[in-house]
Amino acid sequence: MSDREPGLDDALVGLTDDARRIAARDARRRRSDRRVADELSSTFTGTLTALAERGDVCVVQTRAGSMLRGQLVALADRALVVEAGDHRTLVADRAVIGIRTATPIELTDRTLRSVNDIGGLIERFAPLDTRVAALVDGGQTISGRLRAIGGDQLVLTLDGDGDTMTVPIDAIDELTLRALHGGTP
Repeated sequence: MSDREPGLDDALVGLTDDARRIAARDARRRRSDRRVADELSSTFTGTLTALAERGDVCVVQTRAGSMLRGQLVALADRALVVEAGDHRTLVADRAVIGIRTATPIELTDRTLRSVNDIGGLIERFAPLDTRVAALVDGGQTISGRLRAIGGDQLVLTLDGDGDTMTVPIDAIDELTLRALHGGTP
C-alpha cells in the first residue's frame, strides 16, 4: 500500500491540470495582448495608407461627432483628406476617433505621405476663394471664403458680415472645402 492518503494522487493530478490550463490561458493572453499592442502602436498610419491606396469608401468618425463618409485621397503626418461628392474635408489626426470600413483592412506599417501636415494639405487642396467651414477646438464652426494661407494660419472672409478672420491652423480639427458653382473645390 501507498504511504499517501487516499485521493491525494487525484488532488495532485487536478492541481497539475489546473496549473497547465492557467499557464496555457496566460500564454494565449500574453500573445494576444502583444499582438494587439503591436497593431495599435504601429499600424494606424499603415491602415490609413492601405485605405488610401485601395480607394475604399470609409467613414471617418471625429471627436466632434462628424461621420465623414468617402475616400481617403491624401495623407500627411498629422492629417488626412476625405473626399465625398463635391467636397473634401481635411481632418487633423488628433480629431479622428475611428475609421469604419465595410471590409477588413490590411494592418501594415507602410506609409504614403505626400505632404507634411494639415497646412500642406490645405495649400494643396484649397485654392484661394474656396468656400470653407472650419471646425475648431471646442466645436465652433467658422465659415467663409479662403483668402490666404500662411505658414501656420488661414485668413478667411467670413460669411455674413464679410469681416476678416485669421485662424491658427493648429486650432483646426476639420476643414470642409465646398465646391464653387458646381465645380470641384
